[in-house]
Amino acid sequence: MLPLLLMLAVEVTQAALPASAWHGDVRLLGQAAGDVAERTAAVDRLAALPHDEALTAALLEILDAGGAADARPFAVRLAALEVLVAQAPPGVATPLMRVHVRSRAGDLPEDPDLFERALRGLQQLPPTEVEEALGPGLASAQLELALDRLIRRWGAPLAQGDTQLTRRMERWPTVAPDAWKASTAQLTEELHGGWATHGMSLVDALQTSHGSLGGRMLETAEAAVLAGWVADPVLGRIGEEIVEDRGVRSADTPGALAPPSERPGHVGGQPTAVPEVVPADVWRHGTPHRHRRLPGDALLLGVGLLLGATLLRRRRRLAALVGGLALVPLADAALGLGGVVPLLHTEPLFALTEWQVDVLQPAGPGLVQSGPGSVRHQVLTEQPLPGTLRVAVLGASSAHGSNHLREEAFAARIEVALDAPASPVEVVNLGIGGTISTGVAHAGRAALAHGAGLLIVYYGHNEVAQFNRLALYEHTALDVLPMRLWLHQRPLYSALVRAVQPTGRPVVHTEGSLYAESTPSRAQLEQLRGLAVAHYRHNLDQLIREAEEKGAGVILVNPATNYPFAHVEPHLTPGPGDTDDLSARRVAARSAAAAGDADGARDARQAIIDLSASPREMTSGIRTALSELAEAHHTGWLDADALFWSASPDGLSANGLFWDDLHPSRQGHALLADALAPMVRPWVECRAPTCEDGMARGSADGS
Repeated sequence: MLPLLLMLAVEVTQAALPASAWHGDVRLLGQAAGDVAERTAAVDRLAALPHDEALTAALLEILDAGGAADARPFAVRLAALEVLVAQAPPGVATPLMRVHVRSRAGDLPEDPDLFERALRGLQQLPPTEVEEALGPGLASAQLELALDRLIRRWGAPLAQGDTQLTRRMERWPTVAPDAWKASTAQLTEELHGGWATHGMSLVDALQTSHGSLGGRMLETAEAAVLAGWVADPVLGRIGEEIVEDRGVRSADTPGALAPPSERPGHVGGQPTAVPEVVPADVWRHGTPHRHRRLPGDALLLGVGLLLGATLLRRRRRLAALVGGLALVPLADAALGLGGVVPLLHTEPLFALTEWQVDVLQPAGPGLVQSGPGSVRHQVLTEQPLPGTLRVAVLGASSAHGSNHLREEAFAARIEVALDAPASPVEVVNLGIGGTISTGVAHAGRAALAHGAGLLIVYYGHNEVAQFNRLALYEHTALDVLPMRLWLHQRPLYSALVRAVQPTGRPVVHTEGSLYAESTPSRAQLEQLRGLAVAHYRHNLDQLIREAEEKGAGVILVNPATNYPFAHVEPHLTPGPGDTDDLSARRVAARSAAAAGDADGARDARQAIIDLSASPREMTSGIRTALSELAEAHHTGWLDADALFWSASPDGLSANGLFWDDLHPSRQGHALLADALAPMVRPWVECRAPTCEDGMARGSADGS
């Protein structure tokens, strides 16, 4: 039904227009189930056309910037947006602003190919046109988003089931038009005040890599809406409580919106640090290697108990007890050999966000697709075409390429660098924003099932951070987490759980839970970090083994950290990691950098992360586990951390390569692609993961 309605809308738009050569291509763009290659070709042809008002109108109809989120398939909206951005015609500033805001934080998929591409389009338009759209485009979209967020986060809970109050909040723009106009005028005034001082820099700062002013704008929009609620006789109580007790600030002085004085992730006064040549000592090729499947620990334990029962045959009761106990590990081993998949391989140990991410879903006969949103939108054949090497990039937001266009992430850059008619390669980006190692392994298994011959894993930052968050919830039961983690790996336990609860859910599920009253102790956080490392090691080890069994290669990448910008929280009690200790270590890091000891400076910064009460970046334990996995399995290895810092002028600043504390910038992704492409090339040339001759050539010539 949706494709028919969409095609009808396009036809109606074109009915009043004179016949033109672009009608057929526009029709292709509007077909929800259209061929991907044909749609891409249509986008290229339309993007090359000169400005045409009728064409712009047709494209805006397909984009439907103000329509319902499900009114257009993602691929259809994206295709129209790509043409509009390429042409940059007049009259598109308002819809581009709406698409950016709705995709960045609203109801459209949070996908950089929408929100970042729309912003790039705005940056190409004349400043006067952008300024005119600040009110109808940016202010309007931010206020709608602010209203929705206020209702969901605070208004509806405070209404306590009073449908009249909730309905008044939901219909606020129509039931209180004067208040809504006042809010719009207030936010528009603030935006124009910022524009008068900063001009297009105000729009540039909406990019996360330039300071992410969008969050500040949303706070300002919330304040403007709340000003109306506070003055309303019906919603006044709720508005006042939100302002006073829920941490939402009141309105700012007009003109307060401004871009940051310095770009995030940059050390002031330092030049851009981009290595001209990838150092030879930061990477190595893996060697074709397959571990022999050894008897599992459960099987060994069961056999050992049976032997013990045999030795105790004269003591019949004890022998019977030992023999009975042997049945448990033997059953566990038998179920594992019989194909029962442990729970840890199919669902997470806990869930802080929505965890059911099907990275590859059916998309028509012989096709699967990923995304959009936390996974990049891609459409590919169920299995790679004959002679084509399918490479899967795995990880979280850094691999995904958060805030960059699809073609700017290192996955796409590798494909461009290597793909050729004689040796075709297809690089699929299956990075999942915000995931942990469970999601990485899940995506890797999906890639292997769909014919991936090589896996590139760039992951490590989220694991400890997400495990640490468990200490914030009162019902997490930290004392039993180690046992739960172990049980989650056992086929017998997994089979019993699925028999009782076939739909499956995380063992520890924090949705709706209350925060613990006490601050987590150092011992609790240390325990959680140890569990995070064990969880990480197990998931990646199992994924690598499954890749080996399927004859696929693996390249492990040691992720880079922007050490000076690490998110560090001191412990509140005296001891290692408290405020004084971390301050002393910062001084030591700066002293080492000043003395030219770059390695010592980064080691000091890494120690600060390790001792922090709530590290967001990669800890030493995770780095060690990753390195040991690469050694044990003889995988390919790229030390991206050493690579990013190889051209640092002081050992602590890698300007230009990050846009925050850990996410690579566009230059950073380009550098990763430059380093990884030579490592992938031997796999492409021989197009067989066990091609030892090809791999040897790659190792010998460094290509």
